[in-house]
Parts: sequence; structure tokens; C-alpha cells
Amino acid sequence: MKILVDEDLPTAVADLLREQGHKAEHVREVGLRGKADQAIFAAAQDRRAILLTADLDFANINRFPPGSHHGIVVLRFPDYFRREQILTLIRSFTTSADLDSLGGALVIVEPGAYRVRRP
Repeated sequence: MKILVDEDLPTAVADLLREQGHKAEHVREVGLRGKADQAIFAAAQDRRAILLTADLDFANINRFPPGSHHGIVVLRFPDYFRREQILTLIRSFTTSADLDSLGGALVIVEPGAYRVRRP
């Protein structure tokens, strides 16, 4: 699965996803650091990749309606979460979800649960 990791997540997230066999890129690795949401979204679409982010703006279904993209996964976690806790959350999600089935869906991932909104 192709995944573009937004800059609000540690670069170690892309490393973890690659270890799991995904084709993951972090926006910092591809020259998108500091770019606007629309540019990040467009880059994910150009790559036919799921966008993985903690930016709640991407959960806005009026702006990014399910079915109009290759998948958006929004992580919601407490502000006190550190790198290892974020990686644990992602590891838990990626081992329990079928990422190949998330094309076009909006997924909200929280500690202990995730929900999927399909077109």
C-alpha cells in the first residue's frame, strides 16, 4: 500500500510503515515540508496514496469528501503522546485494519478503536 505521512507525525512513522512492507513516504522526504494542506492532499492523490495525518482539518468531509481521494487516515491522540506511543497506535491500527480496502474512505484512528466512513 502507498502511504504519504504528513509532517505532523514523526519521520519514524514512515520507517515503521516501510518495515511493514508498505511504500511509505514522509512529506519531509519528498520536499513537501511546510506546504499547505491542499498541496499535501494533491501530492497524496498524485501518488495514489493514503494520506496519514494527525491534522484534523483532513477529517472535514465537506472539504475532502469520502470517495474523492485514495483514502485519508486521521490519527487522534492526546497531546501528551510521544513518538513511541504514536508508533504503537499506528502499529495497532495497521495490524488490525485491511489498508487495501480503505481507498476513498475517511478513517479516524484513536487509541483502542478506529472508525471508517466510506463513500
